Amino acid sequence: MTVTVVANSMSAKDAATQTVANMKSGGMSPSDPVEKDGLYVSSFSQGQGKGMSWFGSNGKEFAVTTVLGSSLDNGEALLKGLKPVDAKLFPKF
Repeated sequence: MTVTVVANSMSAKDAATQTVANMKSGGMSPSDPVEKDGLYVSSFSQGQGKGMSWFGSNGKEFAVTTVLGSSLDNGEALLKGLKPVDAKLFPKF
């Protein structure tokens, strides 16, 4: 699991669209980003692993939260225990 927060006013949609385009040009097959609960979500696979990325923005920063593994359940369970400082940046479980 990775959580990246960048000081940048890029919208969640723009961050997701740009990241997915970079993943596609790198040979991956991510899904097109879809809005869910104010964040944009994209799934992908890398080798044997499955992944999911959530993209959020508060207008000053954007965040990308990614879970990658043979199952997404463990990463999502870990995320459930985190208390975000800004709900616009992180997924809700």
